[in-house]
Amino acid sequence: MLEVYKDKDELWCLWGTATTAIMDHIESNEKTDSKSGWIFREGTVTKGVGQGAGYSVTIFSTTYDATENKELFLSVQANATDKDEISVKTVKRCEVDEYIEKYL
Repeated sequence: MLEVYKDKDELWCLWGTATTAIMDHIESNEKTDSKSGWIFREGTVTKGVGQGAGYSVTIFSTTYDATENKELFLSVQANATDKDEISVKTVKRCEVDEYIEKYL
């Protein structure tokens, strides 16, 4: 089941550990030349099915990078086990094009 969150605070309230892990990953690994930093667009949560299943939290963000002179898209995902062990990875970082723009 996929849950969609348009409010970062609501996502943080309900899925705080994974959301914090994602935000830490972005701060440490996804540098950009932008005064505003990465802007939260949407978060999704997918819960595993069955005993011992974990969950995944994905955050989609955009920013305008002055050095690259373009708008960028970023997708970062945290996967959590049923014991709340979390791994985080960048799924996609790219320029916003017409394909991505229609989903924002």
